[in-house]
Amino acid sequence: MCAMKTTALLSPVLLLIGCTGGGVLSISKDGDTGADADTDTDIDIDPDLEPAGDYSRSGDWTPGLTWHEVTGTGGHTLYIASWFPSADGGGEHAWYGWTGWWTEGESYSDVEPSCDEPRPVMVHSHGNSSLSWEMFWLPEFLSTHGWLVVAPDHTGNTAYDNTTGFWDLVSRRPQDIRDTYDWLLSQNADSGSPLYGCVDPDAGYLVTGYSFGGYTAYANGGALINGLGGEATGDISDPRVNGIITYAPWNASRVLTSGTSAVSVPVMTLGGQRDATVGTQYLDLHGHIENKPRILGDFENAGHYSFTPIYCATSGDGCGSNFFDQDEFTDLVQTAVLSWAEYTRGRAGAQQQIPGDIPGELSWTLVE
Repeated sequence: MCAMKTTALLSPVLLLIGCTGGGVLSISKDGDTGADADTDTDIDIDPDLEPAGDYSRSGDWTPGLTWHEVTGTGGHTLYIASWFPSADGGGEHAWYGWTGWWTEGESYSDVEPSCDEPRPVMVHSHGNSSLSWEMFWLPEFLSTHGWLVVAPDHTGNTAYDNTTGFWDLVSRRPQDIRDTYDWLLSQNADSGSPLYGCVDPDAGYLVTGYSFGGYTAYANGGALINGLGGEATGDISDPRVNGIITYAPWNASRVLTSGTSAVSVPVMTLGGQRDATVGTQYLDLHGHIENKPRILGDFENAGHYSFTPIYCATSGDGCGSNFFDQDEFTDLVQTAVLSWAEYTRGRAGAQQQIPGDIPGELSWTLVE
């Protein structure tokens, strides 16, 4: 891990700026999920993809992790984490952390990417004052199933450097995601890069985001942001985005409201009703989306940090025994995300592996 990651992490309460929650919307069940699902869909099955395996378990690939320094638009440095599938055995696990706190991951730092065929790509945007690897358990899991996941540290909006102003971040964060994907494409075309041939440039990428990264993902994926007059007219999207997944998304102090209605790619939104940091903004942001397919995962007893347990040094807002069990939560999320991502790219049998409703804990609203 590069030295820049070793500075002490800021308090979790600083992860988002000026966030206020909204009321819980009334939502209806538009479709069932799980093994008994029987719905029509506009997603075409890709005959070149083998039917889905068991998405409740790690896949057959060895997860690998490397770090890169890239110059972003405007000249700032982006530190990019890249998780990838490998056919190597691996010997040295990657470590995540900062001064005084480290945890061993499942990825290996001494393996090479398996680029015998193009890999589906996911680009993740972290929360405010957070880090690219905030949800490392998820890209590690996805890479065992053949996914290539890349995530930048949004310079000036990280745990070790929180100096960039809010309005600059509103426009620059989506650009960081585009720059990250551009870098990946450059590596894909470089015969000297370990990532050579790992990407199909015509396939695009699935953009994901947590909290402020949720705003980033929506905006990068086609949502219109509000202008000075409050109208949703600003388009800072990337047409290469082929899907959006958000976790406890923030509306960036209402820079993003009804503009999610302009999204034209598949969307998964996940949030917790007991989120004390941004409230239930995920319901409003998802509620304006009209494109199909879309799915909302509503966790009754999850909070903001249920998605980022690295910030659970104390109880509260998703942390502790009175919230959804942490291990069960992350297991459900990783299975749901992989199933949805594979379903929207046309893999037979993937949708049926989205975990079903759990009375009193989790409900899904699926629109196809």
